Amino acid sequence: MFNISRSEQVSVDMMFLRDKWFNYTENDLVQVLEMDYSGGDYSMIILLPRETGLDSVENSIDHESFSALIDDLEPHEMILSVPRFTIETKYVMNTGLSELGMSQAFTPSADFSGVTLEDDLWLDTVVHQTYISVAENGTEAAAATGASYVMSMPSGVRFRVDHPFMFAILEKETGLILFIGRVVDPS
Repeated sequence: MFNISRSEQVSVDMMFLRDKWFNYTENDLVQVLEMDYSGGDYSMIILLPRETGLDSVENSIDHESFSALIDDLEPHEMILSVPRFTIETKYVMNTGLSELGMSQAFTPSADFSGVTLEDDLWLDTVVHQTYISVAENGTEAAAATGASYVMSMPSGVRFRVDHPFMFAILEKETGLILFIGRVVDPS
């Protein structure tokens, strides 16, 4: 069972791994687990709140504290219980891009001469779509750009993800966060 709140639970398929090694750290606020993707260039970070709840973790995490948690990760033998979940999102980015200074790109006076010979070309809609799926055979993440990665799930410390949590997928060398999200109801 996955506890959405103290009074509400949902039944979800869980994946279980034991006697596997993962990078892990914890503090009074959160438990943090890193699962490397095959190749080792990318990883998924799960931030599992303690008693304080997901809102408290989200409000306290900034770039500096997130980086400090990543720096504190050390290998531990783990016993994992994580829900299988899939998240798909789609954002129309026209308003945001216009507010960032790209408003002319959405008008007939747009100038794309650096990328095409067409004179009458402007943007109609810009969409960003992401897909993340987590299961025993790995994690798959994709973006509208077409980039995708597949993770080999490697598995102590007991890490039972049975309540709302945050996750991030990052490029390990630079620490760049490629995706970040929250799971409140994995069903």
